Amino acid sequence: MRFPGTKRAAVTITLLGALATAVACSDEIVLEGGPVVPVNPLVAEWDATGYTTGGTDQVAAGLSFRLILAANNSYSFVVKSDLDGIICNQGQTACTVTGPFTSTATTITIDAGRIDAFTLNYTIVDATMTWTGTINGATTTVVYTRVP
Repeated sequence: MRFPGTKRAAVTITLLGALATAVACSDEIVLEGGPVVPVNPLVAEWDATGYTTGGTDQVAAGLSFRLILAANNSYSFVVKSDLDGIICNQGQTACTVTGPFTSTATTITIDAGRIDAFTLNYTIVDATMTWTGTINGATTTVVYTRVP
């Protein structure tokens, strides 16, 4: 189709605007020259704001940590204060624990493929992520806030 002079510019601008709108509304990332990569909503840095297990909120009791979930399906728990050995080895009050994770639209498995793996349900609403399930036989709820 041929467009003389100014019409061609107007059509080009309209098409670019439509393309920008379509890309902005996508839940995928398109790498130049590569495949379409879905966006994983888990991939971010998260500060723990609650960690209830066995009826006790460990964060309220002094546990402090950040969870980093990376696009390569690795995690890091960066623990600043763990007086009761909930995440760190007994006797350590600060540590970094790393490993692999896998996820679906509703579950996350920490230490996927390892003997100590555990799977929890998760939800994400705005900047809050909540994990629920059982860890080492105890009903556990962990609440995180996404780090801006």
